[in-house]
Amino acid sequence: MSDLETFAPIARVVELADGTRLEVLPLRLGQLPAFTKACGPITGSLYVADYFSILEQQPEAAIETLCAAGFKRDLVGRLYQDETVALLAAIYEVNGDFFIRRLRPAMTKAAAGAKGMMTAMQEAVTAPSSPSSQATDTTSAPASS
Repeated sequence: MSDLETFAPIARVVELADGTRLEVLPLRLGQLPAFTKACGPITGSLYVADYFSILEQQPEAAIETLCAAGFKRDLVGRLYQDETVALLAAIYEVNGDFFIRRLRPAMTKAAAGAKGMMTAMQEAVTAPSSPSSQATDTTSAPASS
């Protein structure tokens, strides 16, 4: 992975029949609640790329998913079915790729850091006191005669 790929969002462009080019970027944190809710009914179909079922059985969920991903409702309402499929696929692919290439490594790194901190804190709490901090016996035993 190049340095540019490390910092630049992973994007994909979907070109519509009228020549309009739509850029699909990874979802932002603020988009996740609405996106998760919107795509709930179609997640399984997205996962197996069953776009026919989405368009036939859950068209409103497809519309809401596209809107939650940042596309304006009036644009989404004008999409042809093949464009809808291309856009849904791009959203799924970009976010899957983003998860694999950027989010998962960031989560793994954060978890490792947190685990290291927890281990250090646990060791500090359970470690025996150092000899210098323990009280020493200053009384002498009686001398034997």
